[in-house]
Amino acid sequence: ANRDELNTLGYEAEEYIGKNIAEFHADQDVLSDIIRRLKAGETLRDVPARMIHREGTIIHVEINSSAYMDDNQCLVHTRCFTRNVTARKLAESECEKRVAEESALVAEESAVLLMHLSERLRQEACLQQCLLHRMLPPKVAEDLRAGRRVPPEAFD
Repeated sequence: ANRDELNTLGYEAEEYIGKNIAEFHADQDVLSDIIRRLKAGETLRDVPARMIHREGTIIHVEINSSAYMDDNQCLVHTRCFTRNVTARKLAESECEKRVAEESALVAEESAVLLMHLSERLRQEACLQQCLLHRMLPPKVAEDLRAGRRVPPEAFD
């Protein structure tokens, strides 16, 4: 562990070095995947993880790590750099929250607008029907309303 990692997590060297890394990871499945990948000889770059600060808060990190293997391809140790990305994660979360709120507002405003437009179209249709019945004989008006063709005629 380097001084920066200890400072990020709030531990003194004697509280951290020699301990099982699982004690400091918030998500054991993520840690298991990291260890599996390192044992397979994979070099890790910017792997997201959540670690536990000495005070109990969660620290979002990105891990870059590589493994040193012995002649039998067994993991001897790793070289690991952990970068604190908590501020970025919090900003991303806030941004996602705002986008969701704005999307909900747009959806609500769209629904209200559609309701008003639908009502206006209904009113226009009603006016058209009234005008149609006032201007034409009832049979012609009914045929037109039903979508039937009406041959031209002269009306008195």
